Amino acid sequence: MYINIILPHFPKHIGGLLNINDDNQLILIDEETQKMYECTIDIDTRNESIKNIGKGWYEYMRLKKYVVGLVIMCNFEIDTRRLYVCLAEWL
Repeated sequence: MYINIILPHFPKHIGGLLNINDDNQLILIDEETQKMYECTIDIDTRNESIKNIGKGWYEYMRLKKYVVGLVIMCNFEIDTRRLYVCLAEWL
């Protein structure tokens, strides 16, 4: 038996705001549990302004049991390279 699990990609409009410079990693912190995930930042080879979080992001979304309809809230601290993330229901 197979189960399809849909995990959203990291939001592109947020990825474009990340101040990458020469670093290609950041720390994702779950606001609810304070658990930390080491994440890699992938830059689109066709358009360098498009940045996505790969490894770490999908692990976080899988463990949080993401379902369609949840809102992703993010706060990125440039100097510490920490991305605070919280999932919430849209009321």
